[in-house]
Amino acid sequence: MDRDNALELLRHNHDFPCPYDFRIVLKPQAMASVVAVVSALVGGGSSVLEVTSRESRTGKYVSVRMKIFVPTAETVLDVYALLREQTDVITVL
Repeated sequence: MDRDNALELLRHNHDFPCPYDFRIVLKPQAMASVVAVVSALVGGGSSVLEVTSRESRTGKYVSVRMKIFVPTAETVLDVYALLREQTDVITVL
């Protein structure tokens, strides 16, 4: 899906600005740094509304849910792009 279609879909399904959930599967040692870089991108700690995590049964991975207050659909795509650049991120939903 190209960026324009993704923006259109986001705007159709959300009323920006609004809270938005990101679900990230990553290696445990990367959790603090990933939360920090996402927080910096969206404007600091006041934009991060909630962070919850759950470790896999073996402890090899952590599932993180970040609820973030995002001002625009573009910000959502920027966060996804930033997360894809992180080497210890396995997947983002």
